[in-house]
Amino acid sequence: MPKSIKTLTLAEAEQISAKIEDEASSRSLLMCFTIVDCGGREVLSKRMDGAKFTSVSIARNKALTSSGHMKPTSVLGTAGNRSIELSNNQMFSVVGGGRPICFEGEVVGAVGISGGTPAEDDEIARNAIGSVFPQSKL
Repeated sequence: MPKSIKTLTLAEAEQISAKIEDEASSRSLLMCFTIVDCGGREVLSKRMDGAKFTSVSIARNKALTSSGHMKPTSVLGTAGNRSIELSNNQMFSVVGGGRPICFEGEVVGAVGISGGTPAEDDEIARNAIGSVFPQSKL
């Protein structure tokens, strides 16, 4: 029997989005972010007023990388993988700010954020995911 796979819903992505916007605003950060499902398909993408347009593609790449590798992007750059950013049509990211979304031990999607420092992007992604999926541990 085929395995049933849960994927991220638009309603869940909107909840995560609201948390990202709230935290970014409280830190006076202007951010772009993309939320994808487990197959890397875009569910939601936003660019806060005044955020750099170049951050749109950076956020998307972080989300795609995190979803595909089922790991935070921040850990991918620590293994000497910097040159891998040229792969996958230069859509691979090893910069902090991409985080998988886990539900019952499975990756159901990912968030990519750009606009702060890599550490800020990563922390906001982790906090937003944790507020909607408290059991998501990555």
